[in-house]
Amino acid sequence: RFFAAGAEANAERWASPDQRAAIVWYFAELANLRSAFGWAADKGDLDAAATIACKVAFIAVFSDSHEPIDWCEQLLGPAEAERHRLLRQLYAGVALCVFAGRPEEALGFGRSSIELATEPRFDEVPHELDRSIVATGHIFLGRPEEHLEETRAIHNSPNDDLVWGTCNLLWTLSAIGEFDEAMGLADEMLERAKTTRVPTSIAFAYSAYARAFSKTDPEKALRACRKGVSAAR
Repeated sequence: RFFAAGAEANAERWASPDQRAAIVWYFAELANLRSAFGWAADKGDLDAAATIACKVAFIAVFSDSHEPIDWCEQLLGPAEAERHRLLRQLYAGVALCVFAGRPEEALGFGRSSIELATEPRFDEVPHELDRSIVATGHIFLGRPEEHLEETRAIHNSPNDDLVWGTCNLLWTLSAIGEFDEAMGLADEMLERAKTTRVPTSIAFAYSAYARAFSKTDPEKALRACRKGVSAAR
């Protein structure tokens, strides 16, 4: 349970200005997390195993580490049978398989997570991450219209506190040639992202900002790209 507590603390840290520390912690403790997850799963301590799996999954996958996706998937059967409080987050963790070449499956898991949103017994998925995964699945499957619909919904949600929904919306609008709308949203998006002080949000926002202005003002777009790289470092 020591590592379950660490996973919870660092999941919160990952969505904060101290994001880098959470990533460093994950890679430094990966072997211990693997052992702790395996021990808890073998002993039937579903709460500890699920906490480790779903809390580190997002830290991991956005650092190109996919192992915790498998941990989440291993627990789906027991969590479904028990209707465990973390079932929704486990579905979202498995849905991260969208980044491992399984977009169609990811859509199913992401939708399963979203379907549980109205049931208060399940812990929520923060930052609209499950809906963001569904949106990503659509774009990976070549469905820009569905992706646009999802990103608009996330953009309008009060839970898009990392601003990823709006960043994705600008990217999609620019990709389909709706540059005027993208540019109209760009300044507000960038300011919101800066307010979070979360490095990935700021870097993503600069990237989306650059995409929005890439056609009309390539110099401005290039400056935004450079600022995004600086934020990511």
